[in-house]
Amino acid sequence: ARNLTPHATGLKDWTDAEIAKAIRTGMDRKGQPYKPPMGFPFYAGITDEDMGALIAYLRSLKPQAFAGKVVLDLGAGTGI
Repeated sequence: ARNLTPHATGLKDWTDAEIAKAIRTGMDRKGQPYKPPMGFPFYAGITDEDMGALIAYLRSLKPQAFAGKVVLDLGAGTGI
């Protein structure tokens, strides 16, 4: 999910197991790989306790709608 908040355009309908699988494997719910910079190799070995804390944090975020446009800010106001 490009939107990691608990909004309908983000993780609202995801189960904890789906979120954990996506973080650990880098695959979305349909089995499609996420593209870099998703750092899933670094999260593959995360403990269940730490994963639970991470998911709890994501669920605590204020829901924000995803506008359908990814903006990459390369600094100096160069959002593209």
